[in-house]
Amino acid sequence: MFGTGVETGSFTFHFIKDGETFSVFSVLTNGKLILNYGWLSNKVRQDIIEGFHKRLQEIPTFSHIPSDFSKWVSIRVAEAFRNSKDIENFEDVVVWLGKEIGSVV
Repeated sequence: MFGTGVETGSFTFHFIKDGETFSVFSVLTNGKLILNYGWLSNKVRQDIIEGFHKRLQEIPTFSHIPSDFSKWVSIRVAEAFRNSKDIENFEDVVVWLGKEIGSVV
C-alpha cells in the first residue's frame, strides 16, 4: 500500500536489524525510484555504501547514478527497469546490501 504525501504517495523498502531500520529505496506514485543514499550514509559504513553503488552501476540503466552519498538520487522507474533482467539485477544488489548490513556486528 502506498503512503500518502502532500503531492505523491510512496512506499519505502527497509532492512531491519536488531530493531534498527535501514531505508534503502522508495518508490513514488509519480513514477520515480529514489535511492536513499543520504539516509544510508548516516547508518551504514562507507565501504558498504560504495559497494552497493558500484554494484548498482553495473546495471546498464543505473550506470549514470552519481556517487554523492549525501543525496537522495532519483531515476524514473520506467527508465530503471526496461526488462526483467534489470529487475533481477536490482534485486540481487539489494539482497547483497541486506547481507552486508546483516553481517555487521
